[in-house]
Amino acid sequence: MAMSKLEAITFLNDVLDISTSSLRSGEPSLDLLNLIIKRFQHVIPFQSVSCCAVPPNQRRLPSWSDIKHDLLEKRGGLCYVIHVFMKELLSAVGYDAFYASADWKDADDHIGLVVQDMTGLGSKHLVEVASAFPVFQAIPLDFETESPEYVFSYLRQKFVRTTNGAVSWYHEMPPFSGCKTTSDGNWYKCLTIYVNTPRDLSFFEPRLTKWFTVEENNPFLRAPRAVKFDDGKLVAIKDKLLLEGSDRQVMKEQISNLQQLLQKYNDLFPQFPRHLIEDAVKYSFSSSYPS
Repeated sequence: MAMSKLEAITFLNDVLDISTSSLRSGEPSLDLLNLIIKRFQHVIPFQSVSCCAVPPNQRRLPSWSDIKHDLLEKRGGLCYVIHVFMKELLSAVGYDAFYASADWKDADDHIGLVVQDMTGLGSKHLVEVASAFPVFQAIPLDFETESPEYVFSYLRQKFVRTTNGAVSWYHEMPPFSGCKTTSDGNWYKCLTIYVNTPRDLSFFEPRLTKWFTVEENNPFLRAPRAVKFDDGKLVAIKDKLLLEGSDRQVMKEQISNLQQLLQKYNDLFPQFPRHLIEDAVKYSFSSSYPS
């Protein structure tokens, strides 16, 4: 599994619409990394459409070929799909990136990404473009106990170092399901990321296969959903809700029937062909719409 520098530059140019002429002779920069992150969340959705659309008896962890196809088609995917691609993309253009495990609902059920030695020997920056939440820059991990607060789109957030050197990601409010119910004042813990322990991809394969195959307690196989951030504005279809938001506000609109759902996907996520949405509704275990 690898990506050539030419493939990476082509993706940045043609898919993310980023000029990369400086990469041909210079070193990758923090400014470029932040631009990649922001454009990535603008163009590439975090989504469960692809895995919902697979018949249950054919479900499996996506291959590298599957991942490349869906990213080149601007379809994105779940955390495994997006961060595997992003790690190969960043490595191909010269960043030193590694995988880090994270706890979301259970231990090691999210694949995180860290770039190291970019602003100095030993520096670390968190890259998070695969969680459905807005993070429009690399997060420097040089704080002692708590990061500054960040506001991206609708969400205020911060990062807190734990006793074992891991970093917990806190949101001021949980606008989507998935955040832990424990809170510290107005802050809700969403993830804990083990940023000091690089992991091989093989570490995640048995742990993350469940998101693509096991229906029990799995929000991603319940119904098709997709999230992106158009110029920083939340645009999401989550089960039977259309969510749109920015400036710390989220508006909701009910999707009442299948034709309305198909039209919303066509308008907001045209990279998904109609038959894929229909299959995702057909095979997801709790998705049903009046025709």
